[in-house]
Amino acid sequence: MREPISLKETDMRAALASALDRARREDGSVSREDAVSLFRRHIGRHHGEIRRLFEGRQLKGIAAATTLARLMDGAISSLFSLAQAATGAADSELCLCATGGYGGGLLAPYSDIDLLFLTVASPAPETTAQVEYILYFLWDLGVRVGHATRSIDGCLEAAREDLTIRTTLLDARRIVGTETLFTEFGHRFSDGEESALSFIHDKIDEREKRHKRFGDNPYMVEPNIKEGRGGLRDLQTLNWMTRVFQDTSGLNPAVRSRLHDPAFTSLGLLTDQEANRARRAWNFLWTIRLHLHYIAGRADERLSFDVQPVIGGRMAMLDTVDNRASSASCATTSSRHVR
Repeated sequence: MREPISLKETDMRAALASALDRARREDGSVSREDAVSLFRRHIGRHHGEIRRLFEGRQLKGIAAATTLARLMDGAISSLFSLAQAATGAADSELCLCATGGYGGGLLAPYSDIDLLFLTVASPAPETTAQVEYILYFLWDLGVRVGHATRSIDGCLEAAREDLTIRTTLLDARRIVGTETLFTEFGHRFSDGEESALSFIHDKIDEREKRHKRFGDNPYMVEPNIKEGRGGLRDLQTLNWMTRVFQDTSGLNPAVRSRLHDPAFTSLGLLTDQEANRARRAWNFLWTIRLHLHYIAGRADERLSFDVQPVIGGRMAMLDTVDNRASSASCATTSSRHVR
């Protein structure tokens, strides 16, 4: 009989902790080889269960992406403790943060995870060794990691010089490590020279350039779900602009509203019906994106002709075996949501 797999965040963390406890040697340590094997098995089993429920239409896009992010949060938290025990690093010198889309609390199956190793100004060699331990461990697991190791001053300097880094840090979310360091970073980030108005203008300019590259037409027959006009990136851009527009803490990564709802739906500029439509579009696009990843077995964001009938059938857009009809339904529904 198949052993049930719980996808509750506390249960996923407890399952990994229990597996590690069983593998501990007499001195309380876990060999690196055993740890890699346990982590790989833990992540693989839960990934498989998330996929099974998602493709069985028991989890919607946002729910599946949220669960994937929480699974990775738990694994990284356990890895942080392992690395600290192995290197003897201090408690107060490092905060490990998720950034980018992962920082927003959502993760697609084959997306990179973006991490910020936030350190004190002059970290001890043990802290540097802890960072290296974590990165090499994740690479051994086959996880694609985008990472940066910076002090608070380093973060602020990088944010001033690069809009992409500034936006990535806006979505920074503490996973594990010293909370004091992250709180200070948040306060200083929001008190920086960058004004909300300047940030909004920069994001609008960036959006126009992106549309020229990925398609400025919401009726494209093979749209890019992530970067195209009306896609997930446009909704994220509205979220970022809303956060900096709403209040003075909008640029503070440590002050977060509801993670998984589009922030612009709470600004008061939309009717209830319009806000609900925006939430449905957000969830629909995430559902399409997860299907694209699972079908391709890699990070694929383009809704191409060959996958449209497959996704149309999976999402039961039409109760038909006609591939052309299912494909047309998928493309039409996508166009309606991106508008």
